[in-house]
Amino acid sequence: MKKIKALAVAGIIFALLITCFENSLTYNMKSKNYNIGMWNSEYKDKSYDAISQNINDKTMIICGSSEFGHGRNTVYHPMNMCSESKNWITIGSSYNQSILHAIAVGSVGKQMNGKKVTILLSPTWFYKKGISPSHFEMRFSESEYYHFMENKDIPTSLKKYVAKRSEKLLKNNEGLQSKVKLCNNINLKKDKSKFAGTKYDFQKKYSRQKEYITVKTALMLSQNKIFGELKNSIKSNKVVNALDDFEDSADNDLTLKDAKKASISQSHNEYMMRDKSFMKLKPRLKQLKGSHLKDTWDESPEYSDLECFIKVCNSQNIDVQLILLPVNGKWYDYTGMTKDKRQVLSKNLDDIAKKYNVRYDDLSKLDYEEYITSDAVHPWNLGWIKINERMKEFYYEKGGSGY
Repeated sequence: MKKIKALAVAGIIFALLITCFENSLTYNMKSKNYNIGMWNSEYKDKSYDAISQNINDKTMIICGSSEFGHGRNTVYHPMNMCSESKNWITIGSSYNQSILHAIAVGSVGKQMNGKKVTILLSPTWFYKKGISPSHFEMRFSESEYYHFMENKDIPTSLKKYVAKRSEKLLKNNEGLQSKVKLCNNINLKKDKSKFAGTKYDFQKKYSRQKEYITVKTALMLSQNKIFGELKNSIKSNKVVNALDDFEDSADNDLTLKDAKKASISQSHNEYMMRDKSFMKLKPRLKQLKGSHLKDTWDESPEYSDLECFIKVCNSQNIDVQLILLPVNGKWYDYTGMTKDKRQVLSKNLDDIAKKYNVRYDDLSKLDYEEYITSDAVHPWNLGWIKINERMKEFYYEKGGSGY
């Protein structure tokens, strides 16, 4: 009996401490420095507060994965090349995929109503098994999930789809899975028990505290780097010229020539990828030949996850752009993922885009062009220019946030 009383007292004291700590936090993550939107950080991406507080009237969210970390020190990365990027927020790093983006965008659906979202689709998402449990767990955001499920404008059918996928993909993390199940019980099954409600509120507060401290710490440690990237790069006249020249097609041809010239000096291999990347593949060339022969992009849970993403955006009155990223066609042919196999993905995405009447930019037509990718899949100088063109067009389309 004494042990039970002691545990009860300890629990009450802990709850009081958490409450006091909660009251001491401001949760202010709104940055006066516009570059936070382009901060390539998994901590920012997983924080509802960090994203929601930095949305303005002209915001466009760009969802993607590891490509955001490539080329940031070049003239051609959207952070440097597009002056509009001061109003753009990127969400995504390695292993982010459609279902995670559906949760993230749905969580800020009210703030994004009437605005635009671009999703950069990597072909590597569409393998047979889709996103893996370990990758989903790695990029899962508790705070975004809570706000997604509490968003009354998202149809119950979509919430049930996300709930089922999330519970399944978190099967290897019982602690996180139990939090998701509790959230689902509260918001979908309408569990009104006092115990469940109290536990749910506590978990939400703890999650918010944890993410706030994590983001603030990461921001403090990275501040000079992330806020200095654009400032330092603009010291180069080439960057200033790129920003100015990109506005009309004639000068854009000059920008393309500059990008090609810069790439040629760094590429001396038959696949026209960056030498630094090729040297990592070269020792394994023989082993990698035909390594994708048995792989296809015909069927994947990713297609259903992408449809869920689009339907979530539609429910929030958000305009959607799908961009299929190019790959190094010559390299993929070598590994056995030949053009005819890759075209299945292009066709499937085109069908989805038509089904939901969303914009689709298929950049797979660039697969065999020179210096588009720095390695097998990530955009290089010319690749980023082509992607930037499509994003700017979408941003300024009639009714867009850019007006």
